[in-house]
Amino acid sequence: MKKSIILSILGLAAVAASSYGQGSIAFNTYTANSSNGILTTYGAGTGFSGGIDSTFEGELLWSSVNIADTATTGPVAAGSSLTPGWTVGSTALFNTGQAALAGYVTGPNLVIPGASGVYYFEVVAFTGSSYAQSGFAGHSATFTATLATGTTLPDSSQMNNLVPFSVFTVTSVPEPTTLALAGFGGLASLVALRRKQA
Repeated sequence: MKKSIILSILGLAAVAASSYGQGSIAFNTYTANSSNGILTTYGAGTGFSGGIDSTFEGELLWSSVNIADTATTGPVAAGSSLTPGWTVGSTALFNTGQAALAGYVTGPNLVIPGASGVYYFEVVAFTGSSYAQSGFAGHSATFTATLATGTTLPDSSQMNNLVPFSVFTVTSVPEPTTLALAGFGGLASLVALRRKQA
C-alpha cells in the first residue's frame, strides 16, 4: 500500500515537472559570439561598420523546424516579408541593454514552454511598424541553439551560432513609387533611344 502511494506521488511529480518543462535562450548580441559581440551594420554591403541605433527594432524569431535563410547583405525589395513559419519570441530596440552601443540588441530572454533540444532562430532588424512595412530592414542567417529544460538559466553562449549574423546589414527598402518611377524612366530612355536610331 505504502509502495503504491509513493509510486503515485512520484508519478504525479514527474508529470508536473514535464508539464512545466521549458527551453530558453538569451536574446543578447552584445555578448554573443564568445563575448566578442555581433555587430549589425547599416549600408549596402558587408563593408559598412557603423552600428544601427535605437530607431531600429530587433526581433528574435524561433521555429522548431529548420527554415534555411541566408543573411541579407544587399537592398531589401519593397514589401518584402520574412520566410513563413517564424514565430516572434523576443523584441527590443537596438542600442540598448549592455553598454548601450549602437549595433547591438539585448532583449528579454525567450522562453519556449515544453521546448528542449535543437531549435532554429533568426534575428531581424527594421524601422517602422513591421518588417514588411519597414523603410530599412535586414535579417540574419538561420542559426541553431540547443535549449536546456528546467530551471537552467539561458546565457549568451547559446547565441554563438549567430556568427553568420555578422554579415547581416540593414539596407533600404525601396518604396513602390520609387520603383515605378525608375520603370517609367527606363521606358522613356528606351523610347528616346529608339527614336534616335530611327
